[in-house]
Amino acid sequence: MSFKYICATFLCICFLSIPLTTFAQDKNTEEEVKQTLLTIFELSKENKYEQLAPYLVYRGNDEQRKWKDICNLNHPDEVEQLKLLSKEINRLHQISEPKFVEFIQQEESEGKWYVWKLEFKNDTKTRPAYFAFLKINGQYAIGDID
Repeated sequence: MSFKYICATFLCICFLSIPLTTFAQDKNTEEEVKQTLLTIFELSKENKYEQLAPYLVYRGNDEQRKWKDICNLNHPDEVEQLKLLSKEINRLHQISEPKFVEFIQQEESEGKWYVWKLEFKNDTKTRPAYFAFLKINGQYAIGDID
């Protein structure tokens, strides 16, 4: 075998493996975000606000913290955000158990968003809901529910 053939083969293998590596990383991210969301559902169901706080993105008036930090239980307005999040999730759970439909990654001004589209079905209709996460301090935290 010639040196050129060996180099060409090596390069082909390298280029073909890049998409597979990216796909595997995306699948890991997808599963991590899904598990985080399931944890949030459980904590919400049990109204465990102290344990829920690290999973909620700060969205208040402090521009230094906004979209870059998680909720702080020492601030009453942030505890109120936690309670509202928990209430919204519990309201959706009253419709049905969620069906995980689609995972989306999207760059925005706040950073990279990791979004799970879920469906909640009852006898007459299906209600879609989008749970959007940012990665803060190495952990996925929910920043929005649409």
